[in-house]
Amino acid sequence: MKKAMKRCVGLLMATLMLCSSFSAYAADVEEDANEEGAFVEISELQGVPQYYRETEDEVISMSLREEIVDIYVNRWDGKLLNAKIENPDYILMEPEEVFEDARKALDSNCEMQVIELEQEENLQPFAVSDSTVRNLLISKHGSPYNGKLIYGASGPNNVAGKITESLTYGVGERLSVYLEAGIQLSKAAALLGLPQAQVLALIGSSYIVNSVLVKALNVEIYHATAMWTKTVYVNNQYQYYAGKDITYRVGTFMERHTGLQVPTTVKHSDFDNNQVLMQKGFQQYGAY
Repeated sequence: MKKAMKRCVGLLMATLMLCSSFSAYAADVEEDANEEGAFVEISELQGVPQYYRETEDEVISMSLREEIVDIYVNRWDGKLLNAKIENPDYILMEPEEVFEDARKALDSNCEMQVIELEQEENLQPFAVSDSTVRNLLISKHGSPYNGKLIYGASGPNNVAGKITESLTYGVGERLSVYLEAGIQLSKAAALLGLPQAQVLALIGSSYIVNSVLVKALNVEIYHATAMWTKTVYVNNQYQYYAGKDITYRVGTFMERHTGLQVPTTVKHSDFDNNQVLMQKGFQQYGAY
């Protein structure tokens, strides 16, 4: 049965909502695709300049061949937008300048074709296990732990306070994305939500020639999440908590994988400040 492609969101704050009574004391949640709000990569692959930009809302993927820029936009709504911009001046310009000009055209609401996305049956079984993806998280962040003491302080009337931290991992729903033969590498990147260089490295030059896919195949996309929870205790009684999730995208094909790509961070606004967390714990306890 065919299914429209959808964005697989990470395990959004899975650790943060361990108990409904906790959430009443948690601070606001912040989300950041990365420190600058967008992931951008410009490359030249098999002689074809490529552009990839991802924000929380969309992926923009472009390729440049002589005077034509081919653009794909994926807003994770089951549709792909496509436009071609032709400008004879592009031959004389640097790729970075061309892509910037094309971006401005997109911002000016240039006409785009709508492509409905439908998934074909998987052409091969899933070859990379959840444990392999989980091991990538362990290699990045270390082994999981629970109840690790990370901070201690004395409050008013010498009440004892402490903060413990736990780290757990989760592998979310995986998608099988069908890529038909003959599509541009830039279109594959938009469909997968992976930069063109990662797609080429994953699939290989025997399947991609001159930045065009020469054989139909399926790529699996995992969302893998590292989840931290800080818990505040006063006189060994729970008072407060804060959490942080970092979700990565992992592309897999046959027995190969991309590693952890395009991290998205979701956290409570006070997660990084242990002194503030401890103070809130004392306030919740009634020490002030």
